[in-house]
Amino acid sequence: MNDADLIAALRGADAVLRATDPATLDLPVPTCLGWTVADLIGHMSGVQRWARGIVLAPTGERVRRPVDDLPTGAALIEYFADGADALVETFTTADLDREVDAFVGPRPARWWLRRQTHEAVVHAWDRQRATGEKLMALDPAVASDGIDELLGLLVDPRSVDTEVFAVDGESIHVHATDVEGEWMVRLAPGSIVITREHAKGDLALRGPAADLLAVLSSRSPIEGTGIETFGSLDLLDRYRASATM
Repeated sequence: MNDADLIAALRGADAVLRATDPATLDLPVPTCLGWTVADLIGHMSGVQRWARGIVLAPTGERVRRPVDDLPTGAALIEYFADGADALVETFTTADLDREVDAFVGPRPARWWLRRQTHEAVVHAWDRQRATGEKLMALDPAVASDGIDELLGLLVDPRSVDTEVFAVDGESIHVHATDVEGEWMVRLAPGSIVITREHAKGDLALRGPAADLLAVLSSRSPIEGTGIETFGSLDLLDRYRASATM
């Protein structure tokens, strides 16, 4: 996806988060165990400020994640909105080709645009599930890019507990039906290999990209989605139990 499309998707997800009713801040977030809506908004406020600091920092400088004394009530939502606006402005004006720090090693600043877009999308869904709202629609191209970004993070050994995954040579084929996008996730003890291809997996998931993203990011049960499955769903259960998302 190009930068403009990612920024538009980020704005859309931010709009959902900033539209949070202060009366719902104490509600639990079922897809983020132990969190309330206030915790989710506070998390996004800190993460977005951290990402902005990294993009603006001189090359090679490490930026610590901020630990703020967060406001409460409606002021928390305003605090999030201020940080969200500043982050979008930074992504709009910064040199996104410049190399900056990232938790997977040095990357172009554009890496943070993509990461923050998909983090905001998933957490917007989390907030809507907590408050019982209809989930925001997601452009299939954005959802497909979200799947690609999510699976790309799995190659980082910190993203998956391989002991919980407990696999040896098994594979998952993911196939989006409403936009171009196919992935093979091949699993071995201590390593995961992601390729873009059509191939037969021990488990196949086939359906709309947004549904696939919701299931792969543990934001939705597979029941009630448009996803067809072929093979053992036990492999999906183990993947979702072991992945940190």
